[in-house]
Amino acid sequence: MKIICLLLVASFALDCLAQTGNSGQANEKRLALVIGNGDYTNGASLPKAINDANDMAVALPRAGFEVMLFTNVDKTFLKRAISEFSAKLKGYQVGMIYYAGSGIQAENQEYLVPIDADFSKTDAIKSMCLPLSQLVEEVAAAKVPVNIILIDADRTNPVESMYTRNSPRSLDTPLGFVVAYSTAPGKALVDNQGRNSLYTEALLQAMAIPDQTLIQMFQTVRAHVIKQSNNKQLPWESTSLTSDFYFRRK
Repeated sequence: MKIICLLLVASFALDCLAQTGNSGQANEKRLALVIGNGDYTNGASLPKAINDANDMAVALPRAGFEVMLFTNVDKTFLKRAISEFSAKLKGYQVGMIYYAGSGIQAENQEYLVPIDADFSKTDAIKSMCLPLSQLVEEVAAAKVPVNIILIDADRTNPVESMYTRNSPRSLDTPLGFVVAYSTAPGKALVDNQGRNSLYTEALLQAMAIPDQTLIQMFQTVRAHVIKQSNNKQLPWESTSLTSDFYFRRK
């Protein structure tokens, strides 16, 4: 199993001072956890997920984030990474988690899929995957004012016959969260020919535009993905933020 753990700190002082959040303060502390899973033991390889994670880890320091980067992680390491991130997050004003890789939606739950998941086993989704609700709950314990979670993964269920089919519902999020998905409930991603997925490609471009609120950024991303996918992929968000947030300010 290949694991890369990097702590990337913004190296351009003037650029960092230009980055402000919803409070407008130049000294706002931001921490991001970036995870990319591509080399699945019992499934297809997803090389773009690794590209997406690596490129996101390079882009975020330009927006004032310290970055913790992990790639190709099993469930044990995934849970540990989230716990370490949540513990470190206390004292920061903005926390962000970005995940690229395999995802599953089952029984009204979204799950992140570790590289060691084996769906030939009974009840594999619940026993081997990580529910997004558990991630949100752990991050919420840090009581950070702004929490951003970006999920670039399918929202389908390849083993649906093993589970009760339910209508998808929105994730219940605490105050101060925005959870954004690369596609709509029950839908798969549309493949493209580039280095990155359609969603992360759009995110990387939109995050570099100064003076866009987070909501405006998601609208820009959605328009790009819809156009590039010929209306086949619709990014989706759920938010409980109460004020504006900016990745970058002039």
